[in-house]
Amino acid sequence: MNTRKYSFYILLFLLFGCNNTQKVTNNNIIVELHNQKRTEEKLEPLMLNLELCKYAKKHTDWMALKNRLSHSNMSDLAEAAKTDLVGENIAWGQEDEKEVFNSWMHSSGHKRNILNSKYKQVGCGMTKDKNGKSYWCVVFSGN
Repeated sequence: MNTRKYSFYILLFLLFGCNNTQKVTNNNIIVELHNQKRTEEKLEPLMLNLELCKYAKKHTDWMALKNRLSHSNMSDLAEAAKTDLVGENIAWGQEDEKEVFNSWMHSSGHKRNILNSKYKQVGCGMTKDKNGKSYWCVVFSGN
């Protein structure tokens, strides 16, 4: 693992974030949790992709507005990621990043996405609905 390169991307993320309307720590913590687990499994860390963050945030905004947990259109995600190799984890109601990550790790399909060695990039988003419940989305890309 190239820790210098990884640190550079974390620094960029901390400076610019994925989206001005979302707390930087949400995405930073989620990416960090993903990469800690991937490192434990001897997998390369995921690189943060700002376009994928915008996509994930837009999807969480939509889910919160519609009060509906639903996967996005994989064709749209593939177009945004500029590759056919994409995946998505969504969740609703978890209080924080650790809770949502643990939920995903206890689900075989979500865990498979997190530990897929073909995925190289990640984007994440979180939106609270009018009642304060969190909608989460993490998207993965093979680029």
